[in-house]
Amino acid sequence: MTTETKTKGPAEVKVGEIKHPLHPLLEFTPTTFHLFEEWLERWEGTTYLAEKLGLLHCLTTEKGWWRSRELVLLLLEIADGYTREYGFTIEHGRDSDKKQNARNRRDIAEKAFGILCLKFFKGGIRDERPSWWWMLEDEVLFQKVLWFLRRDDHRMRNRDFDITGDSVSHQQGIFRTFMYDFTRLGWEFRSLSERGRSQEADEAARKRLIATRPQFIEILDELRALNWLNGQELDAASLKKLTELSLGKKYHFPPTRVLQGNTYRKPENLAEAVLGGSVAAQVVLLHRVRQKELRRISGLLKASRAQHQETQRQSELATIDAERKALAERAEELKG
Repeated sequence: MTTETKTKGPAEVKVGEIKHPLHPLLEFTPTTFHLFEEWLERWEGTTYLAEKLGLLHCLTTEKGWWRSRELVLLLLEIADGYTREYGFTIEHGRDSDKKQNARNRRDIAEKAFGILCLKFFKGGIRDERPSWWWMLEDEVLFQKVLWFLRRDDHRMRNRDFDITGDSVSHQQGIFRTFMYDFTRLGWEFRSLSERGRSQEADEAARKRLIATRPQFIEILDELRALNWLNGQELDAASLKKLTELSLGKKYHFPPTRVLQGNTYRKPENLAEAVLGGSVAAQVVLLHRVRQKELRRISGLLKASRAQHQETQRQSELATIDAERKALAERAEELKG
């Protein structure tokens, strides 16, 4: 008697004798990257969009690599320009192909930026140091981060969020917070370690941050947060940058002559820049007023101290004179 059979896929399975095949994932042993160099070799060896995106995504599960300068440097270079599709077009040929290739490159750049936000730019939890804190000790990486934060045509090249808007994505919020926290270290840095273990390393980081104040001011200007500088120490380099920002932008001004309409131009001085709405000019002029008042108050204190010292001196002289007279009278009494 012939056994009835049914066909399922390429193989025939007898009714009543169905054998369940192994799960397809059991047919191989999944492997992971143990070294960054292994990951990098794979990255450089593929041009497939899906593989590039997958390799970037797998970085979210790696922990030990995020103290690797080489990894962060590479991701900063890949993510650079992620906000602008036109920057990724280099081919000659049909417009549709060029546009698609540009979109694919931008997708990779955006993915790299997202990974940086999740694993590098992210702030610390409660009192923990942020993920990027170790960068302050690495001169090469420090400069690369500043390069990523550079301005291009009077606008930060790698900012893609509305400064004044509240509706920003999670990644954009992380990046915005990083920029705030990083720039303020130019004035608020205390120590690399909570216990201040290395004074030499602290001093090197402090000098590096102070020297970066002009670019930090550009970032604060980008964030529309220059008012934060009121009350902070403003050295010569900081004041120079603020003055450049004040006089380098154009503002709307009321007419200065009959039959003349409003003008849109650069200001001639800081006071005019304030009229135009320059926050940088306000900061500079308030600093000058503050310094003038500090000198005036310091002079008053100096004069008061001198007067107090003179009063004390006169009092001491009067006391000495009284004691001298008392001694002289006592001497006369003893003679008598």
